[in-house]
Amino acid sequence: MDRLEALVQDTLAERAGQAPTGPLPLAERSRRPGRTMAILAGSLVVIAIAAVMLTLVLRAPDRTHPSTPASTPTAEQDLPEGMRTASYGSVSLTVPAGLATRTSLCGSPAANEVVVFAAATDFCTTVADSLAPHPGTVVWLSIVQQTTPYANIPTSPVDIDGYPGTRGYATNAQGLGTGVSGVIRLSQQNIVIGVTAPSRRDVDLLLSSIRIAQQDPLGCAANLSAASTTPPGPSNVLVPGEPTAAVRCEYGNGTTSGLLVGSYLLDPTQTDQLTTALNALVPDPCHCVHGGTAAPGHDEVLYLRYGSGNILRVNGAIGANLDTYTNQTRTVANYSSSITHLLAELTNQH
Repeated sequence: MDRLEALVQDTLAERAGQAPTGPLPLAERSRRPGRTMAILAGSLVVIAIAAVMLTLVLRAPDRTHPSTPASTPTAEQDLPEGMRTASYGSVSLTVPAGLATRTSLCGSPAANEVVVFAAATDFCTTVADSLAPHPGTVVWLSIVQQTTPYANIPTSPVDIDGYPGTRGYATNAQGLGTGVSGVIRLSQQNIVIGVTAPSRRDVDLLLSSIRIAQQDPLGCAANLSAASTTPPGPSNVLVPGEPTAAVRCEYGNGTTSGLLVGSYLLDPTQTDQLTTALNALVPDPCHCVHGGTAAPGHDEVLYLRYGSGNILRVNGAIGANLDTYTNQTRTVANYSSSITHLLAELTNQH
């Protein structure tokens, strides 16, 4: 009804602007009832025309953007400048936007990054117990079965969003980097959140932002099976029109199969880059026998938002040698993994 209301308001405002102000002359007063009726009749005609136009608009399908349920992620969040959301399952917290996300424990000790258990580590030497000597800021999110540098920090009870947990601190402890380290353990969520930073104030700033919910601040569901759906997209192109923003929800494999391991907000420029790359893909470029089955691999849910407020969901299945993406109507594939590389670049992930 917004268009109808706006049209009616504009019409009435225009009619009001044409009406005389102040006392009417005696000659005009005798003609006022007839003029009032004429103005009212004209307004009713305009309103009737507007109602017909609105009916036609509502009946006409939106061929550019799919309609979207109100519960779908909207690619908006209210965060302090220079901060972003880091998520793991149902747990999220606010971290500096410049911190890269690391999804593997292979390679060098963790430093100046957000570390999550999202990639298989069977084929590399892990560094699960190592933080760099001067870490700057490290956020370590882990399911409790994994060994973490924060395992031996003593804790005491704490309540977070109505859920029980424990919280503790250590300074320059063995196995931790220089500075202050804090840890929160959430037994019901099966997650440990460890933070190492230069000062206790820095640690508390991050730990105090922890939230527990089935959707994180960007709208990513804690589990892939609960991810919000949208109507299917068109068959001729994967991403129609020009979306203005996007949310990337990444879900793990292996021990974190189907669990949210990261969520990222893309700005208009990044969204345009991603849209161009996705629309350049074609169905099954290699004619692979497995048809793009993601095994082993992980899943992506991309929500692309349009200026109209509508949102399109694109699913990504990241496989061993073929990545597939679908808008629930059109399915395309990528043999070179360039899209996953682009996504990693756009979301500062390594």
